[in-house]
Amino acid sequence: MGTDFSRALGIATQVGVMVITSTVGCLFLGLWIDSKLQSSPWATLIFIVVGILVAMVGTYRLVYPVIEQVTANQKAKMPTEEMLRPLALVTQLGLVAVSPVLIGFFLGLWIDGRLQTHPWVTLFLAALGIVVGLVGAYRLSSSLTEQLTKGSKKENS
Repeated sequence: MGTDFSRALGIATQVGVMVITSTVGCLFLGLWIDSKLQSSPWATLIFIVVGILVAMVGTYRLVYPVIEQVTANQKAKMPTEEMLRPLALVTQLGLVAVSPVLIGFFLGLWIDGRLQTHPWVTLFLAALGIVVGLVGAYRLSSSLTEQLTKGSKKENS
């Protein structure tokens, strides 16, 4: 139980930090470029997409070795559905970790614009989105670890 918890926590932490860093970093880079070039919102939108793509590739590279390790004892070849499962997991982890941050950020910008409280509501809601994203990534990775552990135990018996 302790190793499963540690593994899930490790995966969730790595995925959360990587996803949030790449997405938020690209978001701020896009905002900075938009402010310099007066191209709002195009650079921001482009860099958000780039940040999400980088986050998805990074998540795949973090999660796939874990899946490979757990399924290494499997004797038969994996069916196509099983091979697509890691891609679905990467997509889920990316959406679970990124969506709350982006929603909090843009909702905060909108509220700050209405209330003239720049940047406090944006910072608060973005921080709240980071916490929600990390908790969601942890829950998803712990359920994955549990499923993979149960699957490998069934095959070994």
